[in-house]
Formats: sequence, C-alpha cells, structure tokens
Amino acid sequence: MLKYISEHGELEVLNSILNVFISKSEKEKFMSQIEVLEKANKSDNVVVNYLLNLPSIRDSLWFETGVANQKIATDYVYLYKHKMIMGSWAIEKNDTVDSIMLSIDIIKYGYNLLTNFEPSQITVYQSTKKYVQVNTVSDIAKPIYHCSESVFENGWKKIKDLKLFEHFLVQNNINIVLLDELPEDVKMLVIALIYFARKKISENIQVTKEVYCFIISYVMLNAVFDEPQSASEIRNSITEKDFNTAKNITTKEKKYFVYDNDEAKRIFNENTLKTLAEIQYCLLHMNYLNTLCGSPFMKTRFHKTFNGTFIYKLLKDMNGRDEKEFIGELFKTAPSVLTFVNKLISTYEKLL
Repeated sequence: MLKYISEHGELEVLNSILNVFISKSEKEKFMSQIEVLEKANKSDNVVVNYLLNLPSIRDSLWFETGVANQKIATDYVYLYKHKMIMGSWAIEKNDTVDSIMLSIDIIKYGYNLLTNFEPSQITVYQSTKKYVQVNTVSDIAKPIYHCSESVFENGWKKIKDLKLFEHFLVQNNINIVLLDELPEDVKMLVIALIYFARKKISENIQVTKEVYCFIISYVMLNAVFDEPQSASEIRNSITEKDFNTAKNITTKEKKYFVYDNDEAKRIFNENTLKTLAEIQYCLLHMNYLNTLCGSPFMKTRFHKTFNGTFIYKLLKDMNGRDEKEFIGELFKTAPSVLTFVNKLISTYEKLL
C-alpha cells in the first residue's frame, strides 16, 4: 500500500480508496478521519507526517538501521563516526606503506556514499604512532541520486536498484558483462584480483603468480573439499575421479595445506606476506562495499575462497617457473580440474 501511495497522486489515491466504500455513510466516515489526520499533520506528529508525506521524509535512523541489518561493516562504523580506520593486521616494517592503502579508493568511495560525498579527511592508523591522513576527494564520480544527508536515508531495500557498486566498477573500467562468464561465487574474488593487479601493474610490479594461486585456492576449496552432493557449477565441471586426484596431489603429495615451525622459518618471506595481505584487504573491502550497495554480487565465502597456507606454499613452488606450465604439470592427471582453472584464468585475463 505504501508503495502504491508513493507512486500515485494524492487525488488518485483518495478516489481509489473511496471506490472501495459502498455506502454514503462509510465514505463520510472515511473523509472525517482524513480531516483529523490533516489537522494532526500540521502539528509535529512524526508518525502522521511520515504516512502522509512518505516520499519526502527521510529515515533519520538510516545509519543505525544499516548497522543493525549488517549492511554497514564494523570498520565502516568507525569510518563514518570517527573518520578513522585501522590499518593492516599483518606485521609490517615502519618504512613501508600499509597494506590497506592499496584499497584506499574502495574505502573512500564507501565513505563518500555514507556522507553524500562531503569533502573530508580520514585517518588510517597502523599504530598509535604511525598513521596517515587521506583526503576523501576521489576520481570516482558521484552517482546520480537525490538525498539530503546520505543516499541510504531513503531506505535500504531499494539501494541495490541504484547500482552504486556497478557504478564503482564501471568507473574503474571493469567490464560487468564479462563477469557473467564466471560462477556467481567467484565474481567478487575476480573483481578484487583485477583491481589489485591493475594497481600493481601501474607500479610495474607483476603479480600473475599471486593471482593464479588465489584462483587455484578457490577451485580447490570449493570443488575438492565441498560436499559431494553440491550442485554448483564448479562441482558439475569436474569429475569425481579428478576430485580425488587433485585432493591427493595437494594434501598428500605436496602437503600444501599444512606446515611445521621449521618449514615456516625456512620459507618465510616478508614481501610475499605483504602482497598476500594486500589482496586479502582488497577482497575484504570490495565485499564491504558490495554489501553496502545492496549486494548486487554474491558475497565471498572466505572459507571457500582462500587458504593462506595453501596459497603461500603453492606460490613458493611456482616461483621461478612459468605459471601456466606449472599449473599444467600440477594437474596433468586431473584434466577437468585443469580445464576449470584455465577457464577462470582466461576470463580473468580478458577482464584485466
């Protein structure tokens, strides 16, 4: 009913309601109640004002509603209320740029949506002594919408229709149509990997191996270790025999999912960890933004997307090798797994 009222003129709505009443007495009773409401509307009665002027009244509790409904991430609560966000949890040198900074433009766009693109500064804290202030003015153009305080003040249910997340992707030249070639549950990962890789490429840093390792991690966690009865696209693309073969390769032959203290000390590399942390933060904040914008894409199931130990050890084995030759050798006895991995890589490369 409220939807109908908001989409039709006052006279049209009134006539529609009057047509429901058959007797003259019913119509007169209804009109007398309308007069009472109109008198109340001249007062400060918020409830009456909301019902009679629905299209023009904003939700003053839009932020609290967003937090309660898990539309606004906890990190964004501090961001909006205190103009601050905590930096990387990873151990990083004091003279290096915080890993979260690769995702700062994602964070800025989220903040700008919350504040209606009001110019400001936010502070990124790595510690109490180390922090950086960031201007929120962004290269991302403001989407088209109307509000007084924030785009979310008009209600959360219609946010998805505004395509705020898609706007961010388009502004970053990410082809939304090509994303449809991917399974739903990997789209957010690929979006984050594209965003991350482009940032690194702009600095003349190649991260092909890291990207491929994340893609393989997704395949292994979703396909090989998913429930056998799963009807997902990834399960339907890989044979049961190849499931078992790939599982044997990664868990028994290579032991990619486990390590001991001696091995950890031997293979530790701070630069590698930092790069992997940058990808994880990029994926995390891309998901925060997707949720804030109404979840047009399926949220990342993190436990089915990446395993840090697996990715780190796989990356170590891949170093010094041609990436695609390495992958082909790794899964040569599991051809359907190899085909699916290559399909994802191919789509990623087209999007890149």
